[in-house]
Amino acid sequence: MNEPAEIYQTERLLVRHITDGDVDAMHAVYGDAVAMQWVDDGQPLDRQGCMRWIAVTKRNYATRGYGMSALVLKHYAAERLDLRRVIATTAPENEASQRVLLKVGMSHLETTRDEDGSCTKTFVWLAGNP
Repeated sequence: MNEPAEIYQTERLLVRHITDGDVDAMHAVYGDAVAMQWVDDGQPLDRQGCMRWIAVTKRNYATRGYGMSALVLKHYAAERLDLRRVIATTAPENEASQRVLLKVGMSHLETTRDEDGSCTKTFVWLAGNP
């Protein structure tokens, strides 16, 4: 079995590609109605829905070069990979997620209006920035 591709690391956090083995962890979050109020249509996903989401993400890696990522808290130090930019998005009302993104070193880039009239806040991490 291949190891998941690492995207970048910090002293405490590893960001990597999602794999089929992440389905249970994903379901623990995406099956929770409270957590899902900020994602897509706000509806929780069953395990099959999580498996479909992983398949879509893997296709995105192959066709777009990017997709959703898994965040893994590390208990060891490692060198950072040579990644130049990472983005994350939240709903403007999701202040808890925004605090997490700011705490891990990301900064607010922009707020955009989506085709459906809703807004999205975009955060960015740039290599070389603390």
